[in-house]
Amino acid sequence: MRLPTISIFGLAWPAVFTALLLWMSFFPVNLPWLGFIAFVPWLVSMTWQTGKQRLISSGILGMVFFGIALNWMRVADIRMVATWVMLGTWSALFYLILGWVLGAIYDRHRGLGMTLGYPLVLIPTEWMRAHALEGFPWYFLGHTQHDTLPLLQLAELGGAFLVSLVVALVNGLIADFYLACLSRNSGVKWSTIGIGFKTALVILALACAWIYGTNRLQKTEFIEGTQVAVLQANHPQGLRNIASTEQVRADYNQMQRALFGTGNRPLLIIWPETSYPALVDITGLDEKHWVADPAGAKGPSQLLGASTLIEPKGLTSKQFNSAVLFDPKGFPVDHYDKMHRVPFGEYVPLKEWIPFMNVLAPYDHDYSIARGEKLTRFPLPYSPTPLTFGAAICYESGDAHNFRDLAGGDGKPPVDFFVNQSNDGWFHGTEEHEHHLLLLRFRAVETRRPVIRAVNMGISAWIDSYGRVLRPKESKHPKSSAFGVEVPVLEVNSEFLSTSEWGQYKKNAFVLTGLIPKKGDNLPNIFKLQGSWPGILAFTCVVLLLLGGTKKARVIPDLK
Repeated sequence: MRLPTISIFGLAWPAVFTALLLWMSFFPVNLPWLGFIAFVPWLVSMTWQTGKQRLISSGILGMVFFGIALNWMRVADIRMVATWVMLGTWSALFYLILGWVLGAIYDRHRGLGMTLGYPLVLIPTEWMRAHALEGFPWYFLGHTQHDTLPLLQLAELGGAFLVSLVVALVNGLIADFYLACLSRNSGVKWSTIGIGFKTALVILALACAWIYGTNRLQKTEFIEGTQVAVLQANHPQGLRNIASTEQVRADYNQMQRALFGTGNRPLLIIWPETSYPALVDITGLDEKHWVADPAGAKGPSQLLGASTLIEPKGLTSKQFNSAVLFDPKGFPVDHYDKMHRVPFGEYVPLKEWIPFMNVLAPYDHDYSIARGEKLTRFPLPYSPTPLTFGAAICYESGDAHNFRDLAGGDGKPPVDFFVNQSNDGWFHGTEEHEHHLLLLRFRAVETRRPVIRAVNMGISAWIDSYGRVLRPKESKHPKSSAFGVEVPVLEVNSEFLSTSEWGQYKKNAFVLTGLIPKKGDNLPNIFKLQGSWPGILAFTCVVLLLLGGTKKARVIPDLK
């Protein structure tokens, strides 16, 4: 029998439909349940396509999804439109890999169906996207379930990859069910091998995941006497680029006066990324050893988000994007220099070989920063309970490996909590703010450590070690004025903030205070010690499947 030709519309609509469903499962729509069905149209269509058709379909899926999902990039600067296109195209390449490999395995091992074949290929492609070049670990399928708390707890065992695996199993099973119904109704001999077994397997996986996650969830507890505060300004990046040092300094000083006016005296005040309005010279700081001296210490310690400079004798100076800790007496304690730089935002890739690349950058001057060389475990000065914390700056919220190392994965003493400093003033209240926050829910669960965010333009937040965003309540103390408006001082409590309310905490200025949540109950954490295991295991399975089996003829049902 001659197989009918598939039109370009027949190739395009399942891919576009899947891209739209997947986009709607993320912010700004945020319908997590769509994540369980989003890939079904595309998976079904893949079963009767040729290799070339699968590449076309996969390319359409990737370009449409990332084109819409990364739309927020273009608002930063007109020149960032090109970067939006480049990153979207790069990310879409991994869907090309997904489609080609999935099709090849399906042709050779029809009995796996989409229930088993799709998850096995999805996980290594997400893992590769997280690590290739600088890595782009955003918009994984598992990220759609950031607000499904029982499933989120699986990140303790396998990161976002394990959550993606469970969601992919459901997508694959629904696709196989549809194909089984198609076989029964059309009279075409369709592969329904083991559909009962696959159903039982997926139900068992979901049940185990839900029971495990439900049992791991515990109530939020705080460490008494460890109040910290974060300063959230509302400076658009354009204003930050042209604002005078005096204006920015005055704004942040006024926010601190608002905080102190409520009677709060936190142990630590956290500034957003690069918000300190001066270049900080940290030359020689690594050779100094800070010694606690509480005598005469006044006020809290300060963790500045600052541009820093090192000028070693006889060597070229280097500039960094850093978190710098000062004790209450104003002495520098330690610093962390950002290791994962944002392409075009903090350096221009290949500019030495391709000068044209500078045109894609959002600045008119050389703004490149050097890469940090070490992870830092900061002490919390003068805390009643000795505590340490790790810092992650901006885009590093997606770097699971840095968080794992600081939580003890590198064999050194684990930190007690994390701080994330960011400047999201580039993105003017788009869904980037929410997506940036949801990534840290995974980092909190993976390490069982709370995360405190300080973000220019928001969303600043407290995340407990079970991935719950805690609710701020306005202090009963009087407000104080800054930026021409009153600056509220908000106090975090143990209630949870729903995702529908996140938006009200961006594009405004406030001070957020609260006690540090306690660490979660930590089981022997496989993911913390070896976070690459999901990707490596799935990649190994894919290679073995590609090497075995015999290619079978495709079957196209009569859809009339």
